[in-house]
This record gives sequence, C-alpha cells and structure tokens, in this order.
Amino acid sequence: MIANVRDRRSVEEIYPQEAFAFDAGINSRARTTIHNGVRILSSIEENGDFEIERASRQIGETGRGPDAAIFLSPNLISAADALVEGGGYGTTSQRKHGAQGHKAADYHAFIDSITEAARQADIRPAPRGDERLRGPRQ
Repeated sequence: MIANVRDRRSVEEIYPQEAFAFDAGINSRARTTIHNGVRILSSIEENGDFEIERASRQIGETGRGPDAAIFLSPNLISAADALVEGGGYGTTSQRKHGAQGHKAADYHAFIDSITEAARQADIRPAPRGDERLRGPRQ
C-alpha cells in the first residue's frame, strides 16, 4: 500500500488506531514469539510516497542489511503509566488524562516514528527482470 510522509492520514488509513492497540497488546505479552506492526518496503519518492504494509515477524529476526525492509512494532509505552500509586499501600489512581489519553498519545508517537523511519529509509528496489526473482519460492 502507498502512503505519503506529508499526509499523516494516509499512514493512519493503512495502520489505524485499532490495529495499533491490538498489536501493542499482543507485542507486550511476556511470552510472545511474534511481533506485529508495519514494514516499510521502499524509500520515499520525490512526491513523498513510500510503500508500507502491516506485517509480523519472529522476535529473533534482525532484519538488517542494505536491502532490508524496515520493521516497526508498537509496544505499550505510556498506557501503563496512566495508573499511578495512590494514597494507600497497594492502591492506584488514574491520572487526570486517563488511560485513553495515553493510548492516543502512544498511537500518534508511533505514526510519527513510521514517517520518520520512512524519511530516513535507504532501501534499494529489487532489480526488475531478474530471473532469480521468478518462479515459486522455496
């Protein structure tokens, strides 16, 4: 799918807040072996377009190399911070902005990290017409 670094809504349409919330919850589990998120598949073009898709990968994959796509996965950053210690032992109270405000802030920060990663991406496109890229994958 094509998004544009100058149009935040184009990224949000591909990766909506509901997908972020689901993925962040899954990724924050202690025993998860797969992280969900997005993969940036191309560098930005002159008009600001870049290719992005929802993706998942094993937690052991590094994804490094000059031709590697960029994988970003959300985690719960400040949502847990919405509850703070209260007045008594073992009690908590909710901050004035609440957990929903923190989740929205996490989502907006993640969208910002996607556009920033796309701006910095230096992904070489696959060569066109290369015989090695044809046929079934094994």
